[in-house]
Amino acid sequence: MESLFIALTEAVSGAPLLALSAALAWGVLSVVPSPCHLASIPLIVGHCAVIVLAGTFTEVIQRYLDWNERSRGAVLLKKICGVLVIAGGIRLIYTAPL
Repeated sequence: MESLFIALTEAVSGAPLLALSAALAWGVLSVVPSPCHLASIPLIVGHCAVIVLAGTFTEVIQRYLDWNERSRGAVLLKKICGVLVIAGGIRLIYTAPL
């Protein structure tokens, strides 16, 4: 492994394309075996999965919300939520330290 890093160090000072490739390999090889970085992989995968799912189901959710806007229950729920948000904001203003 040490000889690989020595070869990469020498390659970084070479031609631009070779140096760029060596720098990429150096970065990958310095991150992959690290236990700290390995522990964050599930977090990164989960974050990417949430973004992919949000993008995938955007149209389905929008159609549901459009259908739901016409019902009286949805209008009432939106008004109640609006009042709760305003009440929460007022509470935060009055309880804020001076």
